[in-house]
Amino acid sequence: MKSLLERLQPLKTAIKSIFFISITVLVVIELVRLKRTITLESLESALSGLSIWHLILMIIIGLVAVLPMLFYDLILNKELETDYSKPYILETSWAVNTINNLAGFAGLVDVGLRYSFYSEDGQEKTGVKALSRLLPYFMSGLSLLSGLVFVSFWFLPLSPDLRKYWLLLLGIFLYLPFIFFISSREKLAYFGQVPLKTRLSLLLASTAEWGTALGSFVSVAYLMGLHVHLYNLIPLYLLAVIIGIFSMIPGGIGSFDLIVITGLTSMGVSNAMAVSLLLLYRLTYYVIPFLLGVVFFFKHMGGRINDKYFRVSSRVFAGSLYRFLVYLLRFLGIFLILSALIPDRLAYVYLINRFDPIQEQLIWQFPSILFGTLFIFMARLIKRRVKGAFPASLLTFVLALIYVNLNGISWAMTFLISLSLVIVLIIRKKLIHRYFVYSWEDKTKDFLFLAFTILVLLVLGGNGFWSHLLPPKSRDVLGHFIHIWFNILLAAVIIATIVWGLLKILAPRKTFGQKMDDERFTALLSKYGGASESALAYLHDKHLFWYRVDGQDQVVFQFAQTSNKCVVMGNPIGNEDYYRPAWEAFLSALSDWNLQALFYEADESITLMLHDYGFDFMKFGENAMVDLTTFSVEGKHGKKFRKPTNRVEKAGFQFKLLQPPFSETQMQEMRAVSDVWLNGRKEKGFSLGFFDEAYLQQAPIAIVESEEGEIVAFANIMPTKNKRVATIDLMRYDFEKAPEGIMDYLFVKLFQYFQAEGKQYFDMGMAPLANVGTEEDSFLEEKVANLVYVFAQRFYSFSGLQRYKEKFSPIWSPKYIVYPKRTWLLFDMIAILRIDNRKIEDRMKKRRLWK
Repeated sequence: MKSLLERLQPLKTAIKSIFFISITVLVVIELVRLKRTITLESLESALSGLSIWHLILMIIIGLVAVLPMLFYDLILNKELETDYSKPYILETSWAVNTINNLAGFAGLVDVGLRYSFYSEDGQEKTGVKALSRLLPYFMSGLSLLSGLVFVSFWFLPLSPDLRKYWLLLLGIFLYLPFIFFISSREKLAYFGQVPLKTRLSLLLASTAEWGTALGSFVSVAYLMGLHVHLYNLIPLYLLAVIIGIFSMIPGGIGSFDLIVITGLTSMGVSNAMAVSLLLLYRLTYYVIPFLLGVVFFFKHMGGRINDKYFRVSSRVFAGSLYRFLVYLLRFLGIFLILSALIPDRLAYVYLINRFDPIQEQLIWQFPSILFGTLFIFMARLIKRRVKGAFPASLLTFVLALIYVNLNGISWAMTFLISLSLVIVLIIRKKLIHRYFVYSWEDKTKDFLFLAFTILVLLVLGGNGFWSHLLPPKSRDVLGHFIHIWFNILLAAVIIATIVWGLLKILAPRKTFGQKMDDERFTALLSKYGGASESALAYLHDKHLFWYRVDGQDQVVFQFAQTSNKCVVMGNPIGNEDYYRPAWEAFLSALSDWNLQALFYEADESITLMLHDYGFDFMKFGENAMVDLTTFSVEGKHGKKFRKPTNRVEKAGFQFKLLQPPFSETQMQEMRAVSDVWLNGRKEKGFSLGFFDEAYLQQAPIAIVESEEGEIVAFANIMPTKNKRVATIDLMRYDFEKAPEGIMDYLFVKLFQYFQAEGKQYFDMGMAPLANVGTEEDSFLEEKVANLVYVFAQRFYSFSGLQRYKEKFSPIWSPKYIVYPKRTWLLFDMIAILRIDNRKIEDRMKKRRLWK
């Protein structure tokens, strides 16, 4: 044995791989064979007249009967002193024993799987020794039970057909003292040297295994209503098992069945009843545990082979599995709804009639509609990977399983719902999001899915469907209408209430992000500076997300939320060295809240960085930046600026720069100018400032006043703390009192002022949709964006903005909208539009509440 192991050592990896592939093929063959030997027709015959509760009890007993086998591997791993976790040992042990039950091949599968699962590198010899001591005891419990039955032959009135096998039982009983003696030999390295405590533990585990298997067989017989005395049924089972083992047929199929059928018919049991007993026993003790074992087998052994050879990420597998579950739940949802509304018509549709568990009565129809809607909703929760989807779906699946089988067993529906339940158990660790916000995008998708269901309903239902809703001529039309549609309305209210309750449970308990802290934000700006849009945070119409390192603020994002979308305004603010980890922390936090990020007016560098995180982008406009180092009103080029400047100054108006704090009188004058400029239009926000006294007090304001000292125009300077770039936000004038060319005059004076301050650039802001979506070959997304913002013109006009800025010969740079790849851009654009056009009154109320 030692020399053989040494020769096989170099081939260890190849042998394990070949063995894994062989077992996989064997499992597939066994599944195909089960399909041939256990048909739907034979199951329907066996289950006819059987209570669903009796069937459930049989399945539970069958699963419990497998549990004692797990003690073998707990004892084995204790002997090997492995450090595998208990869940790993129990799951792999279940796979080993249930696969071996159906496809044992004289113990080859048993030994090979245990060796593959539990032998550690460099400890192969120890593993083989431990297995050699363990395997002989698998039959010890059967041997002990055979001895007890042999003794009972002398005291109980057994069937004469069974008594003639007394010698076989005696021979099997003698196996126990033989193996007990062999395993106690100290000189036998491979089958001996087993401590007494271990021998007794193995004997106890084996006795429990064969005892529970016997108990499962007897339970199935009595739950079926088969009346055979225990003193005949127990020996019959043990003899059938022994003969089945000697036949070496996987699972004892064939010889075991022959002995049981022959024995039962000799006791007066009908052949059909005996066949049904075998079928149900095999289903509950062998097949169902085997299917669960196959899942555990591929989970663990498949994972080992994948990690060693293929390197296919488990994320790919789990991702595919959860997408399959989403489609499966939608299929089940649409089917349950259709089967409730048009049960008669579905009965004639091929394949569909196999699934239909529903009756016409409303008491059956309403739960079907309810479960169908919940399945579609569960698909949405799982697609969004919500943690709460796990308990909610488990409860839904269990209740649905009970419901679809109340009026008779529906095998196909039971299988699909059970499959859904198993997949949810497998992917539960992938459900990572704490909250769920039912966005308008998701609502629209689900509405379209339900609309498609109704369309199918109309096609399949035809006139027969409407005949259920329209009353016969002999009936009272009004009474029938009230009865039918009241029931429909009541069902809709109940379903909506349940879904609403789930949404309330899964909804966030607080708002994502933090409110604006002026002092903290100003400190960060003073340290690192900010982009032109950074100071918009002082409007208090956004939330902030702070990224800190060692307790120090490094980066902050400003954003506003609508539904499940957080629209980030511009670039991050703060230390550029930490932009990438800040993005990761921000996106991770959003993911935990099940929210999506949109980035509005992002520049090229940020856009490309976000593309690495799975975002798509589209050009949204161009930003105008005036080079102050080259700007001049002198010469031929500056003539277009000198003319309006001279005209305004000759009219007696002059430019001034006011320093905060501003007096109440100055604020009132500027508000009057702002009101005239708005001319009844609503203020914008988010990406632009609005007239807010606290916001305007943050930095100097440039004004133009008349000879009488009256303010006729103003522009607030953005407090960005940027040493190279200057910009303004609000630029408003009284068009009744201000002279022609007032805007040109104000810009020129600001350019000259900032030139003197040593600034290099003046940011004139973005021209939305500048050269975006206007060409015939433009991307569809850009055309959609153009369409949305053309519609938005009735809220706020952008026309002519690019042409006006062009006169200052700025440097144009693109600005982008960055959005998740798997969202509908239309809803992203609507989200930005909604945030950009919120009522300022509402924002100010929120700000007062924050304070």
